[in-house]
Amino acid sequence: HCSNVVLTVTDFATQEQLAAVGLVDRWQLSGLYEGRPLPEQSQWQSGEMPPRVWLFRMPLLAEMRATRVPLDELVRHVVVHEIGHHFGFSDEDM
Repeated sequence: HCSNVVLTVTDFATQEQLAAVGLVDRWQLSGLYEGRPLPEQSQWQSGEMPPRVWLFRMPLLAEMRATRVPLDELVRHVVVHEIGHHFGFSDEDM
């Protein structure tokens, strides 16, 4: 169910990505899901970009330094959270 999800790592979210989730400070966003969640997908849809999970490297590194949680654990947590959105779960559900 995740074979078409693209994973992208970049330093920071764009201003548009921050605005989409109601944030201004680029240090506050460590991950993001963009796309149509599975429950909303249809076999008849076409022409859309594949779903994408974004990881933002600099906020993740800052969180690692601040919390002393190992980077692999932070990345795993963020990826699982964003894939949860792919399966249709809201932040409140998770």
